[in-house]
Amino acid sequence: MELNVKRIRVTTSAEVLESSANAYLLWSGEQALLIDAGYADSAQEIIDVADRLGVRIMDICLTHHHPDHSLGAPGVSDYFFCPVHCHPADAADLNRLYKSALPTNTRWQAMIRPDLIPDTSIRFGDSALRILHTPGHTHGHIALLHEPSGSLFAGDTVIPGGTVWIGPPDGHLRTYLDTLDALMTVPCARIYPGHGDVVAQPLQLIMAMKTRRLAREQQILALIRERSRSIEDLVELLYRDTVPKDLRWVAVKTMEGHIDKLLEDNLVTQESGLSVNGPVYRCV
Repeated sequence: MELNVKRIRVTTSAEVLESSANAYLLWSGEQALLIDAGYADSAQEIIDVADRLGVRIMDICLTHHHPDHSLGAPGVSDYFFCPVHCHPADAADLNRLYKSALPTNTRWQAMIRPDLIPDTSIRFGDSALRILHTPGHTHGHIALLHEPSGSLFAGDTVIPGGTVWIGPPDGHLRTYLDTLDALMTVPCARIYPGHGDVVAQPLQLIMAMKTRRLAREQQILALIRERSRSIEDLVELLYRDTVPKDLRWVAVKTMEGHIDKLLEDNLVTQESGLSVNGPVYRCV
């Protein structure tokens, strides 16, 4: 069964980590479903696409609460008077984001529904998508599967040509790796990612992303085996030539995620006392 889907590549003029993202408009007859909604300045572009197609957005599903996927939802919701759905574990962060980033608008805030529960479905027209819980990037990250066509809308779980950011406390690396393992068992023919182009070889990409994460882990362990190191030491050694100074916090959070997993796996331990760069870790 074919799926009517329009990828809307939205961009923003705001200074953000990712300047472009994907929103997806799916429709059956005149009823449509929006998956992710881009930035605060993305709403009008999404509305214009829906109007040109002659469809009405009945529901908005957010794969997760991060601003490059969620800030456009209030504007779209207000225009079509449709609910915004998310996973319960992302609801509190989503509400905090809206309260801090957008003007108060009780009309659309009442439309937020934390009801994207795993293995339930959301319908549009005569079609349906199954909800999959895919935590790791955020605790309440979800993906949506159109089973007849094997189309998986994966949000920021799988990204072609890049690495998914896993930054504590929102992200958790062990959970993310478990999610990748689970996705390898999902029968999908293509992945519609939160950033980048549609992926025609899903299993190959998922395996490559896991391999890349585990290779980074081995790099970190090799450096700590040489001598005890802090997170700042590791960031300097592994990212100094590739990460601009204003994005160093992203590398630090990424390293925290790796160290948290190594602590959980009992492969490293924290030494007593602090260095000038914070806690120091050694191999067990």
